[in-house]
Amino acid sequence: MCHSPAVLAAALVGLVGAAGCASTEGWSVSAERTCAPRPRPAPRACVMRSPDYGHVLAVGDVELLPGECAVAGEDGRGGLLRVRARDGAGEERGRWVSAPKGKQVLVRVEEDGRVAVERVRCDQRPVSLDTP
Repeated sequence: MCHSPAVLAAALVGLVGAAGCASTEGWSVSAERTCAPRPRPAPRACVMRSPDYGHVLAVGDVELLPGECAVAGEDGRGGLLRVRARDGAGEERGRWVSAPKGKQVLVRVEEDGRVAVERVRCDQRPVSLDTP
C-alpha cells in the first residue's frame, strides 16, 4: 500500500524531532585530544590538520582552524550539529552531522569547502588530527 506524501512527511518530521539537535551554545575550544573520563562524555568536534585550504569551521558557537578541537559544555547533548566551512572569500558551505555523546567527530574540509566527517568512539586514547 502506498502512503500519501503528507503521511511520509509527518513520519520524517517525527524522526528528525526524535533525533534532536546537539547543543549549539556552550561549546569551547579545547587542546585536549581525548574525551573526558566518564561514560558518554559530551560531543567533541575536531578539524583535521591537512589538507589545509584556509577554511574556518563554525561548530556550535565557536570557530575552529585546522588542528583545533571543540567540546560541548558539561550539559551538552548529542544529536544533529550544523557545521559550516567558510573560505577566505567569505563563501560558506555547511551540512548537518550526527554528533552523539561518547563520540568525537573528525571533520576534514575539501578544497571546495565540502565537509567530510568521520566519527570515532571516545576511548581515552588521543585522537590524531593528521591525515593518514
